[in-house]
Amino acid sequence: MQPTNIKASINSTLPVKPLASGDDHIFFSVGDSPVGKVLVARTIVGVCAVLIGASRHALESDLEARFPGRTLVGNAAKVQDDLGKVVQFIAAPHGDFNLPLDMRHGTVFQRRVWDALLTIPCGARISYSALARRIGEPKAVRAVASASGAAHEPRTRP
Repeated sequence: MQPTNIKASINSTLPVKPLASGDDHIFFSVGDSPVGKVLVARTIVGVCAVLIGASRHALESDLEARFPGRTLVGNAAKVQDDLGKVVQFIAAPHGDFNLPLDMRHGTVFQRRVWDALLTIPCGARISYSALARRIGEPKAVRAVASASGAAHEPRTRP
């Protein structure tokens, strides 16, 4: 299996705050996928969330809860290409999935975990304890599990 190819598009050294002027907008679109509705959201930097659920309303509410205080712009043409790529990936997962990501919303620790997740080949599995060892925090298994669950982006990493 080939590793995913999205690591190169992430700049995890970006500061969590403050946002640049005009960077408070999140553009999103909702479409259908083989596993249900999918919402893809992006900032001017890149995709900041991919959410999967049963209804458009629930997905929009989830996005609003994850990014309080941000201006949400629905049915955004800016997101259509990203949405198409995500839906296609869900339908037929493969090792070469490439989208620019905006992961500035996480803590430094969370971003370390997310960066490590991106190095796992598509379809491969890793335990939380192995992931904790990989980032040099072997006793932080529960924190690694929590950080993994806090990611708003898709598990285009395994």
